[in-house]
Amino acid sequence: MKHGCKVCMGEAVKAALRENECGAHVEEFGNCIGVVDGPVVYNVTEKAIFGCKEITPDGDEPVSYGPEVDVYWLPSWLRYAYHPDQLQGVNMIIAIDGPAASGKGTLAKRIAAHYEMQFLDTGALYRATARDLLATGGDLHDVERAVHAAQNIDAATLDDPHLRDPGIGEAASKVAPIPQVRAALLDYQRRFARHPNGAVLDGRDIGTVVCPQADVKLFIKADVEVRATRRFLELSQNGLEISERQVLQDLKQRDARDRERASSPLVAAADAHLLDTTNLDIEGSCSAAIRLIDAVFGGGGKTV
Repeated sequence: MKHGCKVCMGEAVKAALRENECGAHVEEFGNCIGVVDGPVVYNVTEKAIFGCKEITPDGDEPVSYGPEVDVYWLPSWLRYAYHPDQLQGVNMIIAIDGPAASGKGTLAKRIAAHYEMQFLDTGALYRATARDLLATGGDLHDVERAVHAAQNIDAATLDDPHLRDPGIGEAASKVAPIPQVRAALLDYQRRFARHPNGAVLDGRDIGTVVCPQADVKLFIKADVEVRATRRFLELSQNGLEISERQVLQDLKQRDARDRERASSPLVAAADAHLLDTTNLDIEGSCSAAIRLIDAVFGGGGKTV
């Protein structure tokens, strides 16, 4: 099992552990999600006991690796060794939704790094669609050309800094409501969510449409005035000249379009955890989110 894989105990293993008088261990961790930290390292004496493969790096003492792997159990982060046969892989999905400038993007990146999961900013897909459509002289309301742009996105360009330009964000909010565009990008997002190490996706319809089966759903919100200030400071730091009043007006218009569109409107999933970041900085928001996620992971999420 590779480093970072998410795992849980299988039912057969739980039963075997109980038979071997390890019921307390099952009670504590049997419904938890674990993170594989890598193969267990043994010394030469232990090799004779466990029958592990000996590896002798140049100039170093002989050591042995595996077959057992170290697993950190969430939310305690206590570590124990297990044979891979005692574990089963888990594809964890964390869905993070919310309006523009609520802080969900930065939060999602940090959460992905914390749990060693893959991250996808789904908003970048719509911004890239708008960018590529405009680059060819296309009209933002031209459905056929918008769908063509969505179907031909180059994933290598999703970190293009120009995708954060206000004009691209505004254009993206106009192509995003097109049902055919959303359908064209839906398969890409769902395939990404199936990454074996788990995935964190942020957007506006992840928990309701893209991954309704997500193990954890967070809906991030904040007062629009606070969001406008955050976005204004971000744009100013990037050298873009725009007034805070204009940013506020743009956000209000985007909120209205996102909530009122017929296809996949912005709405919190019924089983989402709400997190208001109005009075929280990024550190406080991240800590609050991790506490919510750990509470779910510690109970096994929806996968055990």
